[in-house]
Amino acid sequence: MHERRITGVSWSQHNRAAPTGGHKVGADLEAWCGKCGESTTHSIVAMVGTEPKQVLCQVCGSRHAYRTGPARPRATKSDGAVAEGESRPRVAVDPEAQKRAAQLRALGEELAAAGEVRRFDPKERYKAGEIISHPDFGRGKVENVLRSSLLVRFSVGGLKSLMLV
Repeated sequence: MHERRITGVSWSQHNRAAPTGGHKVGADLEAWCGKCGESTTHSIVAMVGTEPKQVLCQVCGSRHAYRTGPARPRATKSDGAVAEGESRPRVAVDPEAQKRAAQLRALGEELAAAGEVRRFDPKERYKAGEIISHPDFGRGKVENVLRSSLLVRFSVGGLKSLMLV
C-alpha cells in the first residue's frame, strides 16, 4: 500500500493504534480564545497524534489553533516598563462587535448552566425561552415558535431554523 506523508500525520491504515490520551475530536476542554480574550470552553475539531491542534470556541464560535495562553505577549519597552506620561496603545474595538461577543458569552453561560434541557424532537411542541439539545448543533435557546418551525440560537452555529412535523 502506498503511504502518503504529511509532517505529523499518517494516512496508512495498518499499524494504527487508538489514541491513548484523554483528548479526542469532539471533546471539550479549556483553551485560550484570542477573540474572547480569556480562557473558555472549546470543542476539539482537529488533532495531531494525541494533541489537540484546532479548537472551536463555544462562547464566540471562532475556530483557531489550540493554545493554553495568549498567542503573543503584549508589546512593551525592552525593560518592560512604560515611560511616565506614556500610555499603552489602544486597539480600536467595534462597539457592536463587543456587544455581540457579550451576548454570545451570556448565551453560552446560560446554555451551560441550564438545569432542564429537552432533547429536540420535530414531533414535539416548544415554547420561546426553552433550552433544547440538538444532535448536530448542541444546546440552543428557542427564540421564536412558528407553525412548522422553530428559530433556535446556538452559541456555536448562531440562529438556525428547525423544521417541525
